[in-house]
Amino acid sequence: MNMPKFQTYGRRCILVNGNHKNLSGKIDISGSKNASLPILASAPLLNSRFLLKNVPKIQDVTTVFNILEYLNVTIHVKNNCAYIDSSSSFTSIKRPIPYDLCQKTRASILFLGSLLSRFHKAALYYPGGCKLGFRPIDYHIEGLKKLGVEFYFNGDLIVAKAKKIKGTTFELPFPSVGATENLIMASIFANDKVTLMNASIEPEVVDLINFLNASNAQIKLYPKERIVEIYGVNPEDLRLKTPYTVISDRIEAITYAVLCASLGGELLMKNVPLNHIGKPLDILRSIGVDIRKLDEKSIIISSQLENLESNLEIVTGPYPEFPTDAHPIFVPLLLRANGTTILKERVYKDRFQYVNELKKMSANIILNEEDRSIIINGEQKLHGAKVRATDLRGGMALMIAASYAEGSTIIADSDQIMRGYEDVILKFRSLGVDVYEC
Repeated sequence: MNMPKFQTYGRRCILVNGNHKNLSGKIDISGSKNASLPILASAPLLNSRFLLKNVPKIQDVTTVFNILEYLNVTIHVKNNCAYIDSSSSFTSIKRPIPYDLCQKTRASILFLGSLLSRFHKAALYYPGGCKLGFRPIDYHIEGLKKLGVEFYFNGDLIVAKAKKIKGTTFELPFPSVGATENLIMASIFANDKVTLMNASIEPEVVDLINFLNASNAQIKLYPKERIVEIYGVNPEDLRLKTPYTVISDRIEAITYAVLCASLGGELLMKNVPLNHIGKPLDILRSIGVDIRKLDEKSIIISSQLENLESNLEIVTGPYPEFPTDAHPIFVPLLLRANGTTILKERVYKDRFQYVNELKKMSANIILNEEDRSIIINGEQKLHGAKVRATDLRGGMALMIAASYAEGSTIIADSDQIMRGYEDVILKFRSLGVDVYEC
């Protein structure tokens, strides 16, 4: 296969040869990235051996494995199963989690809650991950202080201590996923009931709660009210006796549905978390994509490009609203559909970094930074270019766009994409897309 030569920049890169039409094949949706990470971060709480199934083989998970091994947790991985032993005899954290590990994933911040619960102390550095503008951990800090935690800061170093975690009621200013997860883990052994108001009810948060309850925690969730109640248990009682299976990745399911819709053709998707992607599927249907349900976990996506039409206003928000992670992924589809779409971002104000990269591919997108919105006029033709993945989902937007653009595209800094999508090159290839890692 002749591969065009580009002068690449950044680190790893992906080459996509475009002009692909009429996608065909089937995809098995992997385990959820955003559910696996907090569940893995909760491992120090269990102080025992347990088996976690359906864990995706992605870079963010590997980074969290490295953090756990640094904390003396033993891990054996086979296929998509993680055999974990957190029953090591160490009783304190003498050194911070290393800076380089904290910088590789935002999930590193989730160890605050689990380490505080087990050791009454946690030390780590400000987390990295996707650069979506300033993503403060104020809600984490504010909530943990209400639980009796004291903090010491030295540059990027965060040191947290608590003689005990006390019962309290805390209302989150925004239903932050990470803050909700951290506060749940920090409260597992509290001396009294902890009530979280305006909590996140994302499926990944629910999966963490289900995992902890399967391990004998006592957590009650009231999704309509966005309330989580945590009743402290004895640390010796927290054990997982049977294997736990992580939920499927709803954002990956949305990604491949949008890929099929953007290229046309038909796609069979299995292991789809249908109960978690209602809003995006409704929008796909309104654009003209046919979605047929085969059973509780399987659907067929069918798309004819000439039938796609979008005159919508899409607004991101906390679950069950349209997910912010799906925002960039939908844009390549909206560039193809007839009509004008307004997309408003209400979670991360700097989610639009990918827009300048799409413009290098000749995309005409009007960005209103003050309103945190974009206007997309459809039926556009894109052209291959040299671009850069600014973040995980923005990188995937480029990959989808490159699949149908005229010519070839080099996506630099493709580590961003690999952080969150299992076997992405192989899966794209299995559907006929001409893509390589370089």
